[in-house]
Amino acid sequence: MFNLIEIAAVATLGRSLMTDKSDEERRLAVEAAIARLAPEVSRFRPVSQFLYPYALEVANLYSDLSVHDRQCVSTNLKSGTRKKLLSACGWLAEEAMNYRDWRRVQIAFVLNVIEGFKLDDRESIRYMALMRHAARHIGVGLLEVVEFAMTLASGESKRQLENFVNRDDSQNKLESFEVGVEKVEGRWRFVPAGR
Repeated sequence: MFNLIEIAAVATLGRSLMTDKSDEERRLAVEAAIARLAPEVSRFRPVSQFLYPYALEVANLYSDLSVHDRQCVSTNLKSGTRKKLLSACGWLAEEAMNYRDWRRVQIAFVLNVIEGFKLDDRESIRYMALMRHAARHIGVGLLEVVEFAMTLASGESKRQLENFVNRDDSQNKLESFEVGVEKVEGRWRFVPAGR
């Protein structure tokens, strides 16, 4: 298990953390990292201080897996864990706007790929709209933050990401999903539209 200092020290996604481990050890490490992340995600604020480092750990470990093992991890997720991964995407998008950190959006897209669009593809697309908004808010292009997740996606995940990126941009706006954004006590957050 990695401590928070080691996790935070990883500056970019895709940097191997487990080069000396077997495929099974890597897959089990991802599953354990997801298990650590899940309790940090809640429907309620405040967002846990561990959300970002744990999500970063999950994304990094997942990127070390083979295509087959990535598919195994995604396939074996329980519905409650899938919901937690999608919720984490929304929180990371908010935090990206608050910290002006594009990596949080990039990690959110990876979590979306891990969820695999299996719970409800409409919800996954709604969360991607939040991530798109966050990227635009901090001045980063959608392709810049989706690119890494695309390298990890396969099958349905890859198809859904490509569809989202290639859709008419008006379909990806927050208003299309009845979501707004407001600043509360100096922090950006997503809220139901018209609130």
